[in-house]
Amino acid sequence: MDTSIAYWTRTGHSRKIAEHIGNTLKLPVHNLREGPPPRGHLVLVSGIYAGKSDPKMLNALQALTPDTTPRLTLVITCASPDARDLDLRKALASQGLAVDEKEHVCPGGFLFIRFTRPNQRDLDAAAAFVKEAIKQA
Repeated sequence: MDTSIAYWTRTGHSRKIAEHIGNTLKLPVHNLREGPPPRGHLVLVSGIYAGKSDPKMLNALQALTPDTTPRLTLVITCASPDARDLDLRKALASQGLAVDEKEHVCPGGFLFIRFTRPNQRDLDAAAAFVKEAIKQA
């Protein structure tokens, strides 16, 4: 199954993470604002903003189906180290999409909180997580 990276970003962090993963693992990278991603295993990189997913991203993801996207792996970026994107998981599950149980939370920054993140170590950790997730297929 082909794997691709798709991202949705407000601050640029998700794009930075997605492009690093794509470059490191030689995978195509797709901006969800430009339309639906390619068919296959999708690694979705997105942020959590004030504890929630971007409603516009959730709307864009409604184009995904189990036929076009048989598997999703989540890479989340957020200023809070304990973040989980339950809104996103709920939305994807309601569409019948298979989402890996494990997800990676990449530290992000906001204003003066962790403003140097994600850094190179964070980017490398995200790429390593996705590399292992692909092996699990």
